[in-house]
Amino acid sequence: MSAGYGFFQFRWVVPDSSTMSGTSVQVLFKPPEVLDPNFMMEAITKMLASVLVPDVIIIQAPLDEVTVLKQQFSKLPLQQVRARCQAKRVSLNLVGYGRSGKWEAFHNLECPIPRLKDLLYKHKAEIDSAGLAELFKPADVLVEAPTGFTFVKPSGSRLRYFIRPEEVLTHSENVQFLAYCLLPRVALREAAIRTSLRTIYVDSMAISSVAFALRGMIGSATTADQPRIESFHSHKGLEAMTRPTEGESFCIISASSSMSLERAWMKKAKCTPNEVVTLLTFKEAEDCNQALFRLERPVEDENGSALGPLKDIRIVGERFLPERIGIKKVLLSKTHHDLPLVRDFSEALTTVLLPYRGNGMLRTRPVFVDGGPLVADAKFQEWLRKNLAQRVPVSIQGVVHQDDAASHTLAQICRHILQSEHGVVLPTTPVSAADLHKASIDATKSLLVVAAVVGRGAKVLSISRDLRELHDKGARTYLIGAQLSEFSEQIDSLANNLKFSSSKTNIQVAVYKKLSIGSAAAQSFENETEFLVARQDHLPDRLLGRLEELRNLNIASVDGIFLPSGVNLDKALELRKDFAYWASGKYNPGAHNGVAVFATACALLQNARENSKLDVEQRLSGVSFQQVVLHPENFARYNDGIIQAALLRAAFPSELDYSSDEELSRGMKDFITKVFQSRNRAQGEAALEFALALTTERMKLCPTDWSDVRDTVENLAQDSNELDTALRVMFDLQDTPSSGF
Repeated sequence: MSAGYGFFQFRWVVPDSSTMSGTSVQVLFKPPEVLDPNFMMEAITKMLASVLVPDVIIIQAPLDEVTVLKQQFSKLPLQQVRARCQAKRVSLNLVGYGRSGKWEAFHNLECPIPRLKDLLYKHKAEIDSAGLAELFKPADVLVEAPTGFTFVKPSGSRLRYFIRPEEVLTHSENVQFLAYCLLPRVALREAAIRTSLRTIYVDSMAISSVAFALRGMIGSATTADQPRIESFHSHKGLEAMTRPTEGESFCIISASSSMSLERAWMKKAKCTPNEVVTLLTFKEAEDCNQALFRLERPVEDENGSALGPLKDIRIVGERFLPERIGIKKVLLSKTHHDLPLVRDFSEALTTVLLPYRGNGMLRTRPVFVDGGPLVADAKFQEWLRKNLAQRVPVSIQGVVHQDDAASHTLAQICRHILQSEHGVVLPTTPVSAADLHKASIDATKSLLVVAAVVGRGAKVLSISRDLRELHDKGARTYLIGAQLSEFSEQIDSLANNLKFSSSKTNIQVAVYKKLSIGSAAAQSFENETEFLVARQDHLPDRLLGRLEELRNLNIASVDGIFLPSGVNLDKALELRKDFAYWASGKYNPGAHNGVAVFATACALLQNARENSKLDVEQRLSGVSFQQVVLHPENFARYNDGIIQAALLRAAFPSELDYSSDEELSRGMKDFITKVFQSRNRAQGEAALEFALALTTERMKLCPTDWSDVRDTVENLAQDSNELDTALRVMFDLQDTPSSGF
C-alpha cells in the first residue's frame, strides 16, 4: 500500500519451507526521486510504532541512490531511525535495484542477521509478488456489475466482474513500484531480442503513467533515444493499427480476464511472449502464467445468475466506459461554482504568486507562492497582528520557524510585534527547525510556530513531531501564511495533525489563505516540454526561449506562464475586466494576472470535483464508469484567452476528451476553428494553447474533426511570421519529427 510521503510499503513473511520461517519482512520501496529524510523517517517510525512490529525492514532504492541514502542514515534525522531499530531489535537493511530489476547492492544499517542477504535474494521474486498482491487487492481492482447486470467486454465475453488496474494507480509510488516490477520483463526482452526498444505500447492511456515511469527507470543518455509511449486503444484500435516494426516494441496490457488481448497483440505484431505483458488476469485463464500478476476468480463470476437473466452493460473504448451511460457535461457558472475562498486567495496573493518554478525544491510546482512579499504585505500583517493578539498567550517563551528565509523573516516580525505591542520579552533570535534540538525549551510554557508558505506541510509536521518530545505540556500556536495543496483533504489533514495531542494540550492553528489546486496542474507543462523537445529544430525563436525556461523549470517572467500570442509571439495573454470569479474593481487587468488566473482555474475545477455539497449536475464527477467533461460552452462563456488557457491546463485530459461523442466533438471543432481563424485578433489569442492541447492529446476530438482542424490550420497558417510557423510545427505540417503522444 502507499505509505504516504512518496513510498510504497508491504509485508512479506518468510515461508515455512525456509530457514527463518515466520520472520516478518517490511519492504519500503523508494521510487527514483529526490529523498526527503523527514518523509523516510516518518514512514519507518510508523512501522516501528505499529501493533505488529516487523523483524526486518528493507528499503528498496535505485542503485545509483544507494550510496547517498546510506550516508543519510549516518546523520540526523535518519540516524534516529537506526537508534529506534536498535532499541526494538529490528534489522534495518538497504537494497539497491538496477535497471534490469535485479538487486545489485545490499547493506545492513542496523541489527545484522546472519545469512539474511542470501535468504532475501533467494526469495526476491516472491517478495515482489507480495508487493503486487498488496497493490492489486481484489477489492480495489475488481468492479462488480450492479445486481441484475453483466459486463460485455470489448472482446465480446460476458463477466460479472471487470478488472481495472488503473484504480490503484492513484499515487506516484504505486505507479513506480509497478514499473519496477516490469523491469525484469524488459530485461528478458533485451536478452532475447537484442534490438533497441523504440516504442512502448499500452492498450489504454489510463496506464500510460506506468509506461512513462518504466521509461524513466530504463534510462537513456538522450531524449532522442527514449522509446515513445503510444496507445493502441484496446481491441478496436488493435484491429485498425498498422503492424509495429518487428523487434522494436514492448507492449503493456492493463488487464484481460482471458488473456485474449495479449494473444491478439502477439498475432498482430508477430512478436514473442517476451515482448508483451498483461498486468492482471485471473488464475486458470489460458496463458495466465505470462501475466505479471494473477487474481483469484470470484466464485460468482458466471454468465448465469441465481437472480435470473442478466442485462448487458457493454464496455467500449480504451477507457472501458459503459455504452449505456452518456457523457456528463459540466458548464461552470458563478451561480453554482463560485468559491469565495478562490476570490479571497487571488485578491490576497496575486502579487506573490509565481509561475512554473523549480528553484531546487523537492517538488516542481507550477504555481508557487513567494513567501518574501507575502510576509511583507500590509493585509497579511494586519491578519498577523490580530492572531498574535487573540491566540498567543502572554506566557510565550519563543518563536520557532520553518527552515526558509521567508519563515525566518516572519518569525522576526512576530517577535517584534509581541515585544513592541504586547510587552512580551523574548529571546533575541527565533529558533529554526534545524536548531530545535539544540534550543532550551520549557515544556510547560507556550510556543509560537510560524511558516510563511506550505504545501502538504511536511516541514511543519516535522517540527510538530520534534515538539512532541521537547514540548508536551505547554500551549502551542501555529501561524501559517499560505497553504497551496493538491486536495482539500490535505488542508484539513494538516490542521488536524498539528492540533493532535495525546496530553490534550491546547494547540491552535491559523492559516491566512489556503487553496487546493488539484493534482494535474504540472502535467501540461511536462507534456509541453516533451512535445517541444521533439520539434526543437523547427521552433520559432520565441518558443525556443520558452523551451529553455521549461527545461530549467523556471519561467522567468510572471506573465509568461501561458504560450504567447500575436503574429510575432511577443504578447502575453492578458486578463480583462470583470472576471466573474474575482471581485470587480479589486484587481488590475493585465498579463501579470496569469499565474493567479491559473491557480483560480485549478481551484474551481478541483472544487467541482471534490465538493459533495454541489448539485449532482454541477459536479465534475459522475457515477461509476461515467465520463465527465467540461462543456465546450465553457470556452465561449469565458472568452478571455488567458482564462481559456488556464482551463485547458487545469483540466484533467479525461475532462477534455470529446472523442466519444460526435456532437460534442463537432461543437468543440467549430469553436477551435473560429479561434484559429481569429488568431491575429483578441478572439483567437489562445490559439497556441488550443493547438498544444490538441497535438499533445490533452484535448481529444473525433478523428474526422481532428483532421478537419488540422486541414484548417494548414490552409490558414501560410505566413512566415512566428505565430503561423509555430502552428505549422505543432501540427506537423512541415518536416518535423513525430511526437511520442
